[in-house]
Amino acid sequence: MSKQQTKPAAASKFVSYPRRLLLLWTDSFITTAAFFLSWACFHEHLAAMPSYWWVFLLATLVCTSVFLLLFGCYDSLWKYQESKEYLMQFLALGCGHTALRLLSEVVFPDNMTYPRRLQVLVMLISLVLMWVSRFMYRYGRQAKRRYKQNRVATIKVAIVGAGDAGVSLVDEIRRDPECPYKVVCFFDDDPVKQRAHVRGLPVRGSLDSIAAHLKGSDVSEIIVAIPSLNEERTREVLEQCSNTACRVRILPSIFSQLPSETGDL
Repeated sequence: MSKQQTKPAAASKFVSYPRRLLLLWTDSFITTAAFFLSWACFHEHLAAMPSYWWVFLLATLVCTSVFLLLFGCYDSLWKYQESKEYLMQFLALGCGHTALRLLSEVVFPDNMTYPRRLQVLVMLISLVLMWVSRFMYRYGRQAKRRYKQNRVATIKVAIVGAGDAGVSLVDEIRRDPECPYKVVCFFDDDPVKQRAHVRGLPVRGSLDSIAAHLKGSDVSEIIVAIPSLNEERTREVLEQCSNTACRVRILPSIFSQLPSETGDL
């Protein structure tokens, strides 16, 4: 590998460190806020905050930060965060507070035991606040992107197929603020999906009802996003689309674009 090829990778790796540090500081601030909120909730049941309260706070920050790093909670981008990342945050905080409980029972003196209910509440509040902060970040990015897209979107699109391919296509269109397409609905033969919403978009009906729903509408383009559709069914769908004034595109299967011979790879 040449030096020119290694430089961008090294640069991107260097840039990720400030981002991780920022996320770590953000979660540390959230944990600190959760600590004081929890103490305020139990102020009538717990003794007044002792002079060594900072020991509990410092131990909480260290234990939770270590496990958040070990579980790779700062390795994924917030804008692509899915259920797996939220689960890893839950497991990391669970392990961190378990280690903190062992530390409190074994290392701390008897008169400095970390109150259990206080610790549980700190974990729950910090977990909820971490999740909320990530949800708000994603929602803010999506709202900003959709606002920009709505200003440039001039082509209204209907997608045939509310499966993985169709959903991925919607995500790609929404991810690009310069994309001129605006998806308005789906069509799918699955009766469970019909009259429901996928990615916030209505599934108008089956593939046989495309012409009935789109004839005379402001939808100007139809994208068929069912890679597994056989030839006969594809002809039927195209016949439905021909009864509208819409332009039709067929999304190819990714497997059809791969070389057929292993020697071409």
